[in-house]
Amino acid sequence: MLNHKTKLFRVQDLAAIFEVKPATVRHWLKKYEMPVIKIGKRIYLRPETVNAFLDERTAGKREATKA
Repeated sequence: MLNHKTKLFRVQDLAAIFEVKPATVRHWLKKYEMPVIKIGKRIYLRPETVNAFLDERTAGKREATKA
């Protein structure tokens, strides 16, 4: 549930954070089938979605699961 303190990320926000183009973020959304919130033409992501995406790609975790 949203409250007045909930922060949703836009594609442009994530592009700025990760220093990539917005097209790269949109590619990630499709490739990794990330759940998004669409309002009109705008796309938003919950912080939990972004954190899960990062956790899955953390090098230390990936190597630990291979061992």
